Amino acid sequence: MVCGQGVYARTLSPGVTYTGIDISKDLLTEAKKLDKNGQHSYYVADAARGIPTPADSFDHAVCILAIQNMQDAALTIANIALSLKPGGDLVIVMNHPCFRIPRQSSWEIDEANKLEYRRVGQSLPLAP
Repeated sequence: MVCGQGVYARTLSPGVTYTGIDISKDLLTEAKKLDKNGQHSYYVADAARGIPTPADSFDHAVCILAIQNMQDAALTIANIALSLKPGGDLVIVMNHPCFRIPRQSSWEIDEANKLEYRRVGQSLPLAP
């Protein structure tokens, strides 16, 4: 659902119907350019203000590395929940804030092992 430039959409099997939603028109333009699957659709929307699809529309929803950047994460999650069918799944992937220090952490790629990972040189202290 919250899709950025559509990386997740491009990992899905060709027959999977997918709807991507993001507040950034520029990211969605890139997603549409890179995604050649005709069963995928994209909408510019603020998930905290509502999902532009009918309630009970989706079996699954994902939010990858976005929720920690949203001002109203709880409302976003509530709106995603409304869009899920009963028993639907929501998967959220996020970085803990202590691992988001400028110039002290970054995404790295290990080509030999085909891994993308977060390198952390220093972390913020955790609250007591």
